[in-house]
Amino acid sequence: MPVHEWGRDEYLRRFAHPFWFQSFDAVMGMDWHSSGIATSALRLIGEEKRAIACVWRPQRLRTREVAAANDRPDRRDLKKNTKRHSLAASISVNRPRPSAWEAHPMNEYDLKERVAIVTGGAQGIGLATANRILACGGRVSLWDRDCALLDKTVAGLGKRDRVQGLAVDIADLAAVEGATKATMAHFGKIDILINNAAIVGPNAPTWEYPPQAFRDVVNVGLIGTFYCCRAVVPHMIAANYGRIVNLASIAGKEGNPKAPAYSAMKAGVIGLTKSLGKELATYNIGVNCVTPAVAKTTLAMSQAPDFLAMIVSKIPRGRMLELEEAAAMICWLASAENSFTTGAVFDLSGGRATY
Repeated sequence: MPVHEWGRDEYLRRFAHPFWFQSFDAVMGMDWHSSGIATSALRLIGEEKRAIACVWRPQRLRTREVAAANDRPDRRDLKKNTKRHSLAASISVNRPRPSAWEAHPMNEYDLKERVAIVTGGAQGIGLATANRILACGGRVSLWDRDCALLDKTVAGLGKRDRVQGLAVDIADLAAVEGATKATMAHFGKIDILINNAAIVGPNAPTWEYPPQAFRDVVNVGLIGTFYCCRAVVPHMIAANYGRIVNLASIAGKEGNPKAPAYSAMKAGVIGLTKSLGKELATYNIGVNCVTPAVAKTTLAMSQAPDFLAMIVSKIPRGRMLELEEAAAMICWLASAENSFTTGAVFDLSGGRATY
């Protein structure tokens, strides 16, 4: 069907996410041009009844707030407002929270029967990633040092044949090697390694930072990640297949004040990713990392409120990363479809990253 023949229902079916329109009854006045640009698609939002124009061009759907009125503007004013505001780069639109599209079908990655180790998998980004892997047909071995939480998480997942829970402190090499053997014995292979486990440490300037706390942060987040790679990679080499995704942080790229240990540790994870990616490039093994901004995790929320407010203020998106958003990118990097890129850093900072 040619674009200029699309009606409202066809436009909504192809391009409009469920959050754009609360109901079809809220949509008023579709004005279509032969060029395929929808110049007016309105909805009423809340008590303010703000008018939103949705402007579509091929491969791009943008929104611009064009008026604030309790009644529908006439078409002439709407067209004028749409043109003016489409050129105004300073206008921003509050993006809807991901919870608004939770019911929308997610992408399904090619993870069927893949076996993934997820460290720090009892909660947070690790658990969200494990859930996405399971939903895509994979199997997971959750490693976590919080035994009680791990048992509760495994029981809650309710997929005993596809989920293994192992109590592991990744800062202990012997524990990591033992867990690797246990995973191999249980599933028979390891296709994916998600190095998610880390601790954040206290918030303090470098010259006041507790030395032991600094060592603890590095031992878990960097040395532990190294231990996991060291133990798992030989099995991937033997199979000539593997995907490793390391959880770094925007702090590792830019550094957060009053978080020297965490920033240094995550910068080390980025360096480790690049080194290992080059070492394994001749195998069918990909090694990449993601650099999230602060996400809604238990560890993040345990930080000082003023520190948390400071790092959120640096995010152009104006909010924290949702766990499911992180899991979506991680799972694509863990899929066979990601067959060429390795040793790379994928941004999850909500626009904060400068490189």
